[in-house]
Amino acid sequence: MRIFKKPIINFLYLVLYFLIFFLKFYFLDKFLIKILIKFKNKKKHIMKRILKRNENNPEFAIYNEILERIEIFGAGYKDSRIDFEQNNYDHLISFIKKLTIKFPKEPDLFDRLSRTYIAKGDKINAKINYNHSLKLQRKILNNNNETGLIVFVSMPRSGTGFVSNAILNGMKLNDLRNEYKFSDSWFPNKAIFPFNNHLSSPYFIPMKNGFVSGHAPASFENLSFLDHLTDKTVVNFRDPRQSLISWVHYMKYLQFTGNYAAIFEYKIDDNYFTRSFEYQIDWQIDNFFLETNINWIKNWLEVKNNNYFNGEILYLNYELLVDNMDNYFSKILNFYNLDKSTFKMPKKPNFKNKSHLRKGDKNEWKQVLTKEQISKVNDCIPDSWFKEYKWDKHV
Repeated sequence: MRIFKKPIINFLYLVLYFLIFFLKFYFLDKFLIKILIKFKNKKKHIMKRILKRNENNPEFAIYNEILERIEIFGAGYKDSRIDFEQNNYDHLISFIKKLTIKFPKEPDLFDRLSRTYIAKGDKINAKINYNHSLKLQRKILNNNNETGLIVFVSMPRSGTGFVSNAILNGMKLNDLRNEYKFSDSWFPNKAIFPFNNHLSSPYFIPMKNGFVSGHAPASFENLSFLDHLTDKTVVNFRDPRQSLISWVHYMKYLQFTGNYAAIFEYKIDDNYFTRSFEYQIDWQIDNFFLETNINWIKNWLEVKNNNYFNGEILYLNYELLVDNMDNYFSKILNFYNLDKSTFKMPKKPNFKNKSHLRKGDKNEWKQVLTKEQISKVNDCIPDSWFKEYKWDKHV
């Protein structure tokens, strides 16, 4: 088949050239440009003529950037090549910037600018421009009545499963959690969104419509990945005292269901399950979950003041979900610029002991924790959180 590839391209070029330049079938300009790119620098004078005729057409903006690469590489041009000389990096960055000023709504231009910055070694500007491309893509999707990508990051035992299923089913979204897979192994220190295959491609890959979620802490690695996945992230958490109770019960659920890996990864001591429920709470306060939970929330709240992260964040908490479920999901819809009519509100969950949906109470801690435990936990929670999230400080 390869033997016939070049003759076919040559034949198509001749046909299109005749149709466009003699019969003035200008609507075929873009098709001819794509054929001309195969010739690299041999037909670039024809590319220039077509681009000149379409100089104000945003659909042709990216082809100006491609032509500039052809000017640099000549016969060695490949769409994936960005191994320029140092002065060519600066020249191409300046050239693409001028294109983005002229065509500020074209996401593929900002994608190209990002990739040129990263090849130069400028990670900060690469991330800024990649994320800006995502913002533009979301606007285009929203204008076409599409959702774009919904990303939900939540602390464990904060209604993650219920909210995730509600969004997936209520909007009939594609579940992309296996494609952009979060790994919560050895939570939280090694819990991570790894860079996905779409970032290994040299080509512009547009944002998908769908849903992604995970218990990702606000680590450098996760913030870097999310900046390349979405322009908008929902972050959800819960009163640490109640999530503590839920976590201790969840550990018993892991024991009950024989989840070997999870029990190993969550660092319980050897005699944990043979001791009293009060001991298990004390152990989680002193050794693992309480500090993990508070740090998870604290680090995410600090991201809003972090210049390294470029995306927008909507902070939500479990208590709002319990008190006003309609308002909770309305905030998510407004955040993603989606009409309420696109969403079917979920029914309240059926709770069952020894399951992922055990109880759903927001104030169970008042009856379960001892006064000493409440005092110890309260001392660990920043004072401002009690007021901001309307969490009762005392029983």
